[in-house]
Amino acid sequence: MLIICWDFDGTLITSGNIYKDIFFDYVKKDLLNDEKNCKFFSSFFLKCGGKHPLNVFKELKENNFLKDGILFDKEKIDKKFNNSVKKNGVLLTDGILEILEKLSKNKNIIMSIVTSTNIDNFLVKFNSPSLKCLKKYFQLDNNIYICEEIGSKEPKPNSNGYIYAINDILLKNNISNDKNTIIAIEDSISGCISAYNAKKEINNDLIVVGYNVINSNINSKELIKNGADYTFSSASDLFNFIEEINNKNLQYI
Repeated sequence: MLIICWDFDGTLITSGNIYKDIFFDYVKKDLLNDEKNCKFFSSFFLKCGGKHPLNVFKELKENNFLKDGILFDKEKIDKKFNNSVKKNGVLLTDGILEILEKLSKNKNIIMSIVTSTNIDNFLVKFNSPSLKCLKKYFQLDNNIYICEEIGSKEPKPNSNGYIYAINDILLKNNISNDKNTIIAIEDSISGCISAYNAKKEINNDLIVVGYNVINSNINSKELIKNGADYTFSSASDLFNFIEEINNKNLQYI
C-alpha cells in the first residue's frame, strides 16, 4: 500500500497569510525598535509555518524582538482568526483538489491528514463552506490526526503525530508492517523535522516531501536541510512523483 500523510495548512489549504496578518496586527506595537524588526517579523512568521502562533510568540520573545512584559492572548488571536475564516473562507492550494480526486480512485492508496493545528481552529477551517469538498476524502473520526489530541499530544516538530497516525492506519486497514511506502507531505521546516524524526523511529519506508507551493519564504534547500528527501513547488510535479512512487510500490506487492 501507499500511505499519504498530508499536512493541512500550507499544503492542502492557504491559511498561513491569514494568521500572519492577524498576528502581525496583534504584536506590531510591541515589536522592539523599528521598521527592521517589522520586516523581519513577516519572513520569520512564515518560516514558522506549522507552528501555533503561541510558539511563534515565544520565539519572538526568546530572540528579543518583543518588549518586556508582553503576554500572548490566545483567545484574542483565535477569535480574530475564526472571524476572518467565517467571513472570507479559506482557499485550497492550487491544483490540490485534482490530485486528491485522482488519488482517491486508486485502491492501493490511503490518504490522511496529520496536522498541528489545534482542534478548535482545525474545525473552523475544515467546516468552512469553501472547504466542503475536502470532506469527500477526509473525516475527523477516520483519517484526520490532530497532533495535540493523540498519543503524547505533542505538536510538530515532535514525531508523535506521524507515528500515531501511521500505526493507526495500519491497524484500521489490517495492513502488515512491511511492503508499504509512506509519503509525508509538508510545507514547513517544523513539519519536515517531524516527519523525518518519525522516519528514524519506524520500520516502514517513509519519504519526506517538502511542498512549498504556497510558502516561498522557505526554499527547497531549507526543507532538505531539515529532513525533506524531495521538494516540489507545483501540483503537477507533486502528482507525477506520487504516481512514480506508487508504480514502484506496486512492483513489490
